[in-house]
Amino acid sequence: MKGGHHTLQRPYSTRYCNEQPPDGVPISQLTRNGVDDPNQTLGRVTYVLSGQVMTDDYVEAQTGEEYLDAPAHTNNTGEMSAMYYALRRASHRKQNVGREIIHTDSLYAMNMATGKWMPSRKHRNAKMVARLRREWRRVQQRRPGEVRIQHVRSHIKVPGNELADWLADRGAKGAATTTGEATTWIQSWLRHQGMQRAENARAPDHGGQHDLDGLGDPHGEG
Repeated sequence: MKGGHHTLQRPYSTRYCNEQPPDGVPISQLTRNGVDDPNQTLGRVTYVLSGQVMTDDYVEAQTGEEYLDAPAHTNNTGEMSAMYYALRRASHRKQNVGREIIHTDSLYAMNMATGKWMPSRKHRNAKMVARLRREWRRVQQRRPGEVRIQHVRSHIKVPGNELADWLADRGAKGAATTTGEATTWIQSWLRHQGMQRAENARAPDHGGQHDLDGLGDPHGEG
């Protein structure tokens, strides 16, 4: 049904001072949950891609967009599409430019790509899995030991995963997204989460009395 991915690049090593680069985003906040260290290395969102899963090679002939052998619009084909494009970008980078981690919340896409899971020949996604696996092998051949895939849990407010979900939702609707729009969105999301945490920290703690609210009379008369 949908797929989207983003690229985070660490273009410089710096620390927060009084000014933050206008498009700087704390790297650990994009890849981990709940990190608010004021001394974090900043990075930039350098590339975003989102779109609908193509299920017909006719589209490839008409648009030039690559058909990935997806048999239908499903969550799994969307996740594998995003994984394929991330791997393709990784394979096109030069060797010895640094280590790279591709984060995904899809165990299906990760394990199918790396060969940990093996589909049967009659599996509806077998052709797409084979294409994905070829791209993974190409990455390993061109950049041995430099690229790995790491699983992240979904829906626990990991910022980078939230950004990928936002891109996927936009792609499913056919909306194009620029890196500037993605950066603005993730910065807004981070600010909102920070305000929520600050508000929760200021909330009064009622102690044990709060835990008894709604439980009725302890003597059974409520």
